[in-house]
Amino acid sequence: METTLKKALRVIALTLLPLVLWSTNGYCVSPQEIYDWVSRQMKMEQAGKVPDVTYVNKKDLQALFQEYNSKSYTQMQSSLGKDYAQEIMDQYLENIVGLFHPETRAIYVGDFLEPCQRQAVTAHELAHYLQDKKSGRIHPDDYRAGDKRTLREMEAGHIEKEYEKQFCQDGQLPEQTLSSLD
Repeated sequence: METTLKKALRVIALTLLPLVLWSTNGYCVSPQEIYDWVSRQMKMEQAGKVPDVTYVNKKDLQALFQEYNSKSYTQMQSSLGKDYAQEIMDQYLENIVGLFHPETRAIYVGDFLEPCQRQAVTAHELAHYLQDKKSGRIHPDDYRAGDKRTLREMEAGHIEKEYEKQFCQDGQLPEQTLSSLD
């Protein structure tokens, strides 16, 4: 039979261990804090609970991108030609650092990024999640789909840059929590 002290120490250890592991891996700012900050930037005060954010390696991120965009890739091949479509896909795969998938509402961010860059990319992808939540999915049949995607990408890019400007000093992690600002 365990003593009360042993039980208390085990509860404390099980409570603190995930926090210690989170911070030692460079994830000092939680996705919820980033989500709350992005929500305020986008003036969506009632944004709710943060969606699942998963940090993955480059190979897995590339595989997810290919899987989620297989239909678009097939359409590109038929409209642009196989060689040019492959060039475009290769550029995406080389440069991908994050991904929001509107159908699954899943967010993936590269675990290979420096900590503050990882947080800024998380902010960018959370902006896409909130755009989808606020305005709905962009349907491929919409004649303005390309324009809408461009505008959403510009807004998410601005969120990412603003995050870097406010919280990343020479790639360092934020010194204060995001919730203490704004």
